[in-house]
Amino acid sequence: MGNFLFVILVIIALVKPNLSSGKLKGKIIVDRELSDLSSFIVWIEKGKNLPSPKIKSKNKLKSMNQKNKTFYPKILAINIFDTVSFKNLDPIFHNVFSLHPKNKFDLGNFKGGNKFSDDLKNILKGDKQYYHKFKNPGKVPIYCNIHPDMYGIIYIFDHHYFSSTNFLGEFELPSLPKGNWVLMTDSPHFQRPHKKIINV
Repeated sequence: MGNFLFVILVIIALVKPNLSSGKLKGKIIVDRELSDLSSFIVWIEKGKNLPSPKIKSKNKLKSMNQKNKTFYPKILAINIFDTVSFKNLDPIFHNVFSLHPKNKFDLGNFKGGNKFSDDLKNILKGDKQYYHKFKNPGKVPIYCNIHPDMYGIIYIFDHHYFSSTNFLGEFELPSLPKGNWVLMTDSPHFQRPHKKIINV
């Protein structure tokens, strides 16, 4: 696993939704120089008053690839029943697995468009991408058993109140009912998620 930043101060600037967009907009501000602020996930902590729209079992396809011995993006947010494709863009062997108790999987070893046996000597099948469908909510750490420093995070939600930040750290959430809510933020830079109480 890569090294974490020692301390990162996160300030979340929120703009209350207006009638035209119905969106809750915000921006991540950090206390140090980061050239790219797209590696943050923001979500509303689920509670009894959070609206629960039905999540369709028909999945969407998202991607987390491997390039320069790094998972990209390093953090990904999806809904339950979404499928994630993993593509090896390096000219070397990689693996993708997780030991999360409710989302455990191992896609095996692959290089380029080929999947190999555990001893890396025999080609098992040819394919350019490998897929996994996530059926349970949670924070799922992703690893490569060939390169122990490779680390990614996939957040699986059973509601729609989450967002990834863009390059500038900006995000949008669906509009919320009036009241106090717990806004959570996580990133590979953090040792643990950050929590903030917001009022809308």
